Amino acid sequence: DRVGVVATYGVYPDTDHTNFAANRALVLAVTSLAGPASGESQVNNAGVVTGNIQVRLALPSLSVEKVVHASEVGKVWLARQNKDAEVSRRDITSADVLK
Repeated sequence: DRVGVVATYGVYPDTDHTNFAANRALVLAVTSLAGPASGESQVNNAGVVTGNIQVRLALPSLSVEKVVHASEVGKVWLARQNKDAEVSRRDITSADVLK
């Protein structure tokens, strides 16, 4: 599988930003890690794994730096992408979403 890595920053409407840090990153492995509260990850009724999950990606060095920065300072989301996925990059703010 391949994923897009979305980075989001900011806490106020005039300073929030969201954009792709990487596109079509190859997923090398997905590992369910022990959760801090329960001691283990669990699967809910919808078949979704909850708790801590580690996803290893194959990325070029510049993309690694972007993803690490976003995970340390902002938030990171993954979006599954196929070979035909649109990969344009644009900075999105709350004003863009609320149009």
